Amino acid sequence: MKHIIWFILIILIEFQLSDGGCPKATFEFFNNTINAPYNFIDSSVGNIGSLETCPYTGRPYVYLPCYPNSSWGNEPYFSTCLKQPDKNTTPIISTSFSSDVNPFLTMPIEKVAELPIETSNDVSYVLSYLNQQTMTFKTPSDIASAVKIIDHVTLNNANSSNEIQSEFYSIANKLLSPSSMLQMQEAQKINRSIVKLISSVEKFSQNFISNKSDENFVENNLVVSIVNMPNNRTKPIVGFAFDPITNQTSSIGSNDMIKNSTSIMLDSQALSQQNRLTFSVYNHENRLFDEESYRVLTRVISLTIDKPELTKHLQKFVKINFYLENNFQHENKTITCAYWHIFNNMTAQWSTDGCQLISIKDRNVICECNHLTHFAILMDIEQKPMSEAMKQVLSIITLGGLFLSSIGLCLTILTFILF
Repeated sequence: MKHIIWFILIILIEFQLSDGGCPKATFEFFNNTINAPYNFIDSSVGNIGSLETCPYTGRPYVYLPCYPNSSWGNEPYFSTCLKQPDKNTTPIISTSFSSDVNPFLTMPIEKVAELPIETSNDVSYVLSYLNQQTMTFKTPSDIASAVKIIDHVTLNNANSSNEIQSEFYSIANKLLSPSSMLQMQEAQKINRSIVKLISSVEKFSQNFISNKSDENFVENNLVVSIVNMPNNRTKPIVGFAFDPITNQTSSIGSNDMIKNSTSIMLDSQALSQQNRLTFSVYNHENRLFDEESYRVLTRVISLTIDKPELTKHLQKFVKINFYLENNFQHENKTITCAYWHIFNNMTAQWSTDGCQLISIKDRNVICECNHLTHFAILMDIEQKPMSEAMKQVLSIITLGGLFLSSIGLCLTILTFILF
C-alpha cells in the first residue's frame, strides 16, 4: 500500500510541474552594496518581476527568467529606479540596484533560446544581444540556438522599427559569413539551421510593416531590397538587378537593359495585384548551398511576392539573368538552372523542375522558370572526364558484346535452316 501511495504522489508532482511554470520562491541578490531578498510568485515561462517594486516607478526591482523546465534562472537583471526630479533638484538613483541593462546579456545563449519573445522590447533586447554575441559563438549548438531565436523573432516583427530591422539583417549576415560555415553546416544537422535561417529572412522581409516605398539593407553576405506597391509607379517595377561590383540592388522596369549583373524579372500578369516585392541576394562563397553533386557558381537570389496564389496558372513567368562573376570554363562540365526546394521538414535540395536554361553568352546565363523561390546556376561536379584506360575497358566490353550477339544470331539462323 505504501508503494502505491508513493507512485501516485510521483505522478501528481510530475503533472503539476509539466505546465512549464515556476513555483513561488525567494532569492537573495547582491545589489551594489547589500544583499537583499526578493520574492517571486507562481509564474509562467518568461521574464518575471519581483514582488518588491521601485517606489518611484512602480516597476519590479529585479527580473528573473522562468524556464520551460519549471526552474528559475540565476541571472537576475535590475530595473532603473529613479525618483522623479523636482525642477531645482537632480535625479536621485536608488542604491539598491544597478542601472537598466539588457536583460539577456548575462544569460547563456541556450537559455535565451528557450524564452518566449513576445513584445517589441523583447525583440529589441534579444536582437541587440545576438548582434553583440554572434561573432563569439564557437559551437554548432550556439549557432543552432541563435537561429532558433531568429525564428522566434520573425513571429513578432510586424511593427518593428528601423533599428530592429537593421539588427536583424546584421545578425543574419554574420551567421551567413564564410567564417561561420563549418559551424552552420553542423548546426543544420541539429535543427535545420541553414534552411530555417533563410526561411526566417524571407518571412521577416515579407511581413514587417513599412510606410516607405522602398527599403534596402546591404550587408557583405546578404542584400535585401523591398518595394511596396510596385504597380503604383510612373514606370511600373517588374524586377530587380544586383551589381556585384558595388554590392547594390536596383529596381528595373520592363524596358530596362541589364548587362553584367544578376537580375530577375516577372511578366505583367504575375505582377498584377501584388503589393510587395522582396528581392534577396545571398553570397555563395560561404558554400552553405553546395551539395555533394553540385557546386553553386553564382549568387543565390530569390524574389518573394505577397500573393503567390495568383501565379499558379502561369507558365515560364520568371526570367533570370545570372552573371558569372568568375570566368568559368564549362568544357566537360554541365551547368544548369536550378532552384532550392525547401521541404516541410526544413530540409532542402537543388532541383531543376520548372526551370530551363535558355542561353549562355559570355558570362551571362539566361534561365526561365515557372515558380518563385531561391535560384542559382549549378555545376555538376560529379561529371568527370573519362580516363583513357576506362575508355579502353568499355570498348573491349562493347566489342565482346557484339561478338557474342553475332554468334547467337548465327546459331539462330543455322537452327532455323536445319530444323
